[in-house]
Amino acid sequence: MTTLSRRRRQKGNSLIEFTMVGIPLMFVIISTFEMSRAMWTYETLAYAVKEGTRYAAVHGENCAVSPNNCAVKVSDIAGVVQAAGIGLDPGLLQVTLTGSRDRRRKTVAQ
Repeated sequence: MTTLSRRRRQKGNSLIEFTMVGIPLMFVIISTFEMSRAMWTYETLAYAVKEGTRYAAVHGENCAVSPNNCAVKVSDIAGVVQAAGIGLDPGLLQVTLTGSRDRRRKTVAQ
């Protein structure tokens, strides 16, 4: 068997090998990026909620005692959460606040 006839029989092997290895490798790379992005979004949202909770706890310290001179508004807390959540889509971010004594829900959609 000559070298020329052997090349003709093996002509499409590199394309088939790339297809069998390249396509799954592309899925793995894309999946890695998507998982990284999802973890970043989760951590950013957790940080934003923590900052909003901290702001409400510090600035709303005497809001439950009489006389109620609370200067903190729900929109202030929602603004802190939105400012801390850099990179999050504000159209998809919804802040829901509940009080410890007052079980009525206050929702601010941003």
